[in-house]
Amino acid sequence: MALTLDSSTYDSGDWAYTNAPAWFTLSTSLTMAAVDGVQVTLTRNAAASEYAQFILPFNQAERVHFNLQPWVRDLLTIPNATAASDSAALLSTGVVGDRGNAATSAARIDIEFQEIKDGALLGTALTHTQYHTRSRLDFNQGPLDFDNWLTGTGQNTRFLTDREADSGVVTMYGDDSDQGVVAWVNDSIASNSSTPNTTKLQVKVYNAAGTQLGSTYLSGAIATSHQSVASVVYGSKVCYTPVMPANLLSLGAFTWSSYPNRRCYDAKVVGPSANVHWHFRVNRRTRPCRYDAQQLAWANSKGGIDMVRFELKNRDTVKVKRKQFVKNPFSTAGATIGFSGFEPQEETYQASGERIYDLSHKGHTLEEAQLLESCVRASQAWIRVGTGRWEPVVIETNSLTVETQLTGKLFNTAITVRTSQPLTC
Repeated sequence: MALTLDSSTYDSGDWAYTNAPAWFTLSTSLTMAAVDGVQVTLTRNAAASEYAQFILPFNQAERVHFNLQPWVRDLLTIPNATAASDSAALLSTGVVGDRGNAATSAARIDIEFQEIKDGALLGTALTHTQYHTRSRLDFNQGPLDFDNWLTGTGQNTRFLTDREADSGVVTMYGDDSDQGVVAWVNDSIASNSSTPNTTKLQVKVYNAAGTQLGSTYLSGAIATSHQSVASVVYGSKVCYTPVMPANLLSLGAFTWSSYPNRRCYDAKVVGPSANVHWHFRVNRRTRPCRYDAQQLAWANSKGGIDMVRFELKNRDTVKVKRKQFVKNPFSTAGATIGFSGFEPQEETYQASGERIYDLSHKGHTLEEAQLLESCVRASQAWIRVGTGRWEPVVIETNSLTVETQLTGKLFNTAITVRTSQPLTC
């Protein structure tokens, strides 16, 4: 008797897109009278017990087809990007450390297939392993290999971003007060207390002419406890590295006032064997902003975080929902009918509020305008107004409209979000 794995979307040991089909096809050498079906057992992060177990019958073609997607797509989330203290918030902190959360950022899924008849398991089980971040993929893109986003010796590994790279350089704009991080998967670079500098962030500052003004390595920007792929701490494989100006300032990387003529800086993750990621180039945004700018960040399709900046006046609306009851204005408890013209007849017994932000911008680049499509589809998002703290929001915009300016190279954009935490009333 033998169970055979005829095909699978991903090979065992691959990193896979979480919200995308991951099909398995199995066949058996047994007759259909000798077997009821295939028992499927799913285990997360090499746990001692399964989180799901079920039996799938063979079809008329004597095959079992199984799609893993529904069993993993809701397991993972981006770690909390906000916190009561700025030093603890993912997006605002300088020393990110082990912000990847073992329970939510990434997971190892072990799948076991075994034939079963009348409740008894038959033969030898087949096993398959996949690794996941919170990522999604459209059907028309087909199954894609996630290997290009993994760290490995000699690879130019990519950041987990929906921004397009030009010759390995991911470009964005940032004001001196902007905060933010980029994510990447550390699949094979070892880093521990005895060798804490095997993985570090390199930052180089340039002026408008392209002349380098300064350079530094920031070992403190990368956690010293990110594990190799064999570790069970799978969540800590997703590293969140600070790259925006305010983050680097808090790390003591640069005193930006010492570089008044800087035009941009490059940030890249450097590991052993000259292993480098894509460069992340942050161009300095120097034009004056009359209002408090708003940064909007969201969970992108790769399992990381992307963000854009809005600089037009934000329309801030507060909506309150109330539930009331009407009291009887008359009292019949006494010898005479009582009535007071000063008592309220209608009283509120429940009220909840929400804040709505209408964000808009004139002059987004084509890349930034296209990036907002990823934002509209995101299930997690956060906003920061001015130099305040990040707070979680829900994307309210269901239809995104991008208007082209007369130049044809810049775009006007608008998007609406609301706070995901109710206002106290």
